[in-house]
Amino acid sequence: GGSSAAAGANPGADAALPRQMRREKGAFFTPAPLIELVVEATLEPLVRDLRPGSIPELVVVDPACGDGRFLAEAGRWLLQRLHLGLDQAEELARRCLVGIERDPSFAELARVALPGARILCQEALLGAAELERIDAVIGNPPYLRSIHLGSSDDELRQALRGRFEATSYGEWDLYAAFLEQAFDWVRGHGQVGLVVPSRWLTARFAAGLRGKLAAERSLRGLIDFGAEQVFESATTYASVVFLSGRSVDQARVGRFRGGRWTTGSVPTAQLSSSPWHLSVGASAKALRSLETGRHRLGDVARIVKGAGTNCDAAFVFASGESCGEVTRVHSKLLDEVVDLETDVLRPCFRGRDVQAPFSSAGGAVAIVPYDASGVLWSPRALGDRFPLARAYLERCRPRLEARERGRFAGETFYCYG
Repeated sequence: GGSSAAAGANPGADAALPRQMRREKGAFFTPAPLIELVVEATLEPLVRDLRPGSIPELVVVDPACGDGRFLAEAGRWLLQRLHLGLDQAEELARRCLVGIERDPSFAELARVALPGARILCQEALLGAAELERIDAVIGNPPYLRSIHLGSSDDELRQALRGRFEATSYGEWDLYAAFLEQAFDWVRGHGQVGLVVPSRWLTARFAAGLRGKLAAERSLRGLIDFGAEQVFESATTYASVVFLSGRSVDQARVGRFRGGRWTTGSVPTAQLSSSPWHLSVGASAKALRSLETGRHRLGDVARIVKGAGTNCDAAFVFASGESCGEVTRVHSKLLDEVVDLETDVLRPCFRGRDVQAPFSSAGGAVAIVPYDASGVLWSPRALGDRFPLARAYLERCRPRLEARERGRFAGETFYCYG
């Protein structure tokens, strides 16, 4: 599944990976305060009634443990919370801490960092046969869309497709499968605390997962950071999801919007497979007002997904210097300035460019090798009309043909992904 390491005083081992490799693995280290929050909020309900001074019969698992930072914090917290001595740390790790890590190099780092803990080098989403009981699941599983997983490990993608509710519809994401697997492990008695993107709360691919968790009334709490970026060097919309193996009536929700927190409770009986908006406070009142006798956007507009190239470094340019029929741009893929026909370029907006209130001053331009009706230019027509663009795209051809394991190889290699 990939690696998700955490950061204490120093960044996790995955911070040393090149950015592109970290993206391919879905591996970004977690800030230490967030680790501490997840560990305490997940484990506290399980140890509340335990007798201090003795090592508990408690199995805590991180299913994508990276170099073991979440488990290290869990061990530290249990020692302190149960008034155990430092000389009991290794015995506690042996009895209570289990890490599962697919990457052998990260697994070895975790073994060194956690003397006594069981570190299994295997794919957590294909089962944990060595574990008879799991009481708590903590961590930050990899964020990796199925289309990208297919490029790096198509065998795993095929094995996971349909195995979970979260992997049974369209294009899915690995983290949602980890969330479902974690709940299956603790159903009936345990607790889950995972850092995951908030997209699964409303995404269509996760409807089955939402329906499953809603039927069990398993949502205990949610922390939604909104657009606040909690990971260094990665743009994510992060949340922390707390699930209970036993049914709960009210889920506590905290949401960060406009520079402040809003908190409240949401009845779990109201949840279903439909999108979970989990609004609290003033936004909940506003949403209820809007839902009463009002049209939805889908009633009056056609909602579509934006264009995707699968190689923005070749097609998209931050800005262009137009000189009439020719525009000079900087190609990120080739890392050089190139001249292209002005008419082959179109203004474009990426997600980062769209702010409220909306302005048309984004500045980015993109090669759009399609006519006004959406038909791809033929190689001959492209060469006749836009010879500079055709020559540039030929230079990018090896990278463009490599998209999705060669799916675009051939004379129309320059189509969008």
